[in-house]
Amino acid sequence: MKIRICSRLPTVSVVWERSRRYRETAASNVLITPETTVLTSAKQPCNRKRLHARQPTALFQIRGLQFQWHYNNTGTNPFDNPENGAESIAGCDVGCVEAWAKCKGDPSIIVAVLDEGVMYTHPDLKDNIWVNEQENLYSDEDNDGNGYKDDRYGYNFVTNSAIISWTDTYDTGHGTHVAGSIAAVNGNGKGVCGIAGGDGTANSGVKIMSCQVFAGQGGVTLSAEAQAIKYAADNGAVILQCSWGYNSADANAIDGFVPGPATEAEWTKLYPLEKRSPGLLHQQRRFSERSHRRRYRHLCIGQ
Repeated sequence: MKIRICSRLPTVSVVWERSRRYRETAASNVLITPETTVLTSAKQPCNRKRLHARQPTALFQIRGLQFQWHYNNTGTNPFDNPENGAESIAGCDVGCVEAWAKCKGDPSIIVAVLDEGVMYTHPDLKDNIWVNEQENLYSDEDNDGNGYKDDRYGYNFVTNSAIISWTDTYDTGHGTHVAGSIAAVNGNGKGVCGIAGGDGTANSGVKIMSCQVFAGQGGVTLSAEAQAIKYAADNGAVILQCSWGYNSADANAIDGFVPGPATEAEWTKLYPLEKRSPGLLHQQRRFSERSHRRRYRHLCIGQ
């Protein structure tokens, strides 16, 4: 069977909408983006029609962009191996070329990443990090009166402190990884491109707020999870990035995975909150997610 690289992503143009629309509904609406990449067989064609396909390097002089096929899939990628039945399908991507023709980012848009801590000092991210200018780390003061001390780059809801962390032995780098997909700085000649990382000029990309809900082997309670969402909305975020997941029923416990539910009855028993409200996750689901991340570590954004 031939395996073709194809993405079933929803259109991501929502990222480029002007902020006014989202600010009006931020208190009552949360956008949860799904994981982005799947493999499909050749029998399942991509149903998305491309207006055109450009070589992505013509947009931004960033070497990593040629490997981000899910942004702009020309059908001829450097990693294709047609001799072994692995080839790309032109147009199976999220449509970044068309979206970038309209907008490449908007600094008035704040995206909260509810995940592991985002490395806000990363050279390909630091210029697109949300900064609470009224706060300073380690000052032990709540200068802006929002109820959180020192929250300059966001907040760590695992440790209940403003110290965003990413260096624990069991950290996977996943928070930084997804932040890079959203807002790695475009046009700087470094790393990869962000979907809304800007047009190459200063301060043109969306801003990333780190709302840390995973740290090493630790995670937050449901109440702290809700608190993180409220913090994001109260401090200007209009989009949430919640790249969470769960294991399938076929997961192998010997390999360190916790098998997930196989039937509707098991779903109801294991994840009662998930059944009632898709935006909430049961604690056990987070345990299985951490076991997944320990196996698949992403130490660099965009990888």
